[in-house]
Amino acid sequence: MQIKKPAVFAFSLLTTLLTAQEDLYVKGNVALLPLGILHGGVEKRYSEHITWQADALLSPWKSVAGHHARAFIAHVEGRYYPAGAFRHFFAGVTVGGSAFDITKWNYFDQNVFQQGFNYMVGATIGYQWKWRDGWNVEVFLSGGNQQGFYKPYTYDSVGNVISWDHSYRWNKSGEWIPFRSGIMLSYQLK
Repeated sequence: MQIKKPAVFAFSLLTTLLTAQEDLYVKGNVALLPLGILHGGVEKRYSEHITWQADALLSPWKSVAGHHARAFIAHVEGRYYPAGAFRHFFAGVTVGGSAFDITKWNYFDQNVFQQGFNYMVGATIGYQWKWRDGWNVEVFLSGGNQQGFYKPYTYDSVGNVISWDHSYRWNKSGEWIPFRSGIMLSYQLK
């Protein structure tokens, strides 16, 4: 069995993170937990004012109110903190991608869903403060350009999945939108 380069890179990154824990925070988005959506990540100091972050979001729901709602989204981000890493206001650049099986809001009444992937490039702003020893809270918002590639599907009269537009080409959508936000609770590994 051949080991692929992305798997080796991911293993190397994880090993580095776990062995270099000074100034490393693990975090979770508490705003999404009541919805059953998992969003967590790690943030590591690079220099006095710069950190980098990697995070992932998982919406495991096959259906919510009859609409498809599965998605996996991952981002990497560089952040600049004028007051020093992990303190107060920050701004950064972010790059991410996703794979999804969702019903877009404008198709809720047509029993149509989309399966595909996208990539996102943009900026993040936020504010992080110390809550108690070893714990931080942050609020953030990311937005920018997303380019999506998807195929629309629906169901035939017996419930089989069929192409909605009878095309096998990828549909494309691109727009400037907010694509990530939340309230992260962070814990410093020591």
